Amino acid sequence: MGESNLERSYYEQKLEEGLRFQDHITDKLYQLGIVLVTYVSKARSLKAENKAGIEIKRDGLFRSSGNLYIETAEKSHASNLEYVASGIYRDDGSWLYLIGDEETFWIFPKTLLQRVEQTQKYTSVMTATSRGFLLPVDVADRLCARKVSEDENPPRRYCRKCDSWGLEVVCSNCGFDSVREVYT
Repeated sequence: MGESNLERSYYEQKLEEGLRFQDHITDKLYQLGIVLVTYVSKARSLKAENKAGIEIKRDGLFRSSGNLYIETAEKSHASNLEYVASGIYRDDGSWLYLIGDEETFWIFPKTLLQRVEQTQKYTSVMTATSRGFLLPVDVADRLCARKVSEDENPPRRYCRKCDSWGLEVVCSNCGFDSVREVYT
């Protein structure tokens, strides 16, 4: 059974949205001193999304729901009979799970989220193409290894080339791309 144009355009829209989010996260992590080398070939990306071992998921509903949707299994098409392990159970070499939106995201060890899911303490969710559970944001705040939020003050950076302070990785005064993060 083939995909309809509607299914394909929805898939392509979600794929593009996810790729834009990965680009955004790559920039944000770079500002924090974490260089994320993303794999783009299908063969490499099936093994891991990036060299750092971070599974990246965008959750555009957590602000209205108060929960993060933590994916555990998926189907590429609703017509498939079986779900396959994904998200926190995807066996691809990733060890961290990053989830959120462009303004706020959380980073968790995947093994921690697996243990949380196994407690069956939180609401399970199943859609036509995905299975997972809802992790309340206040619980996520307590369990995460790191929360990054636009509400927080970003780190200031010092450019050695032109002796100036700024917020960007690339100096806005001279364009020098080797600034050092300084916490003040």
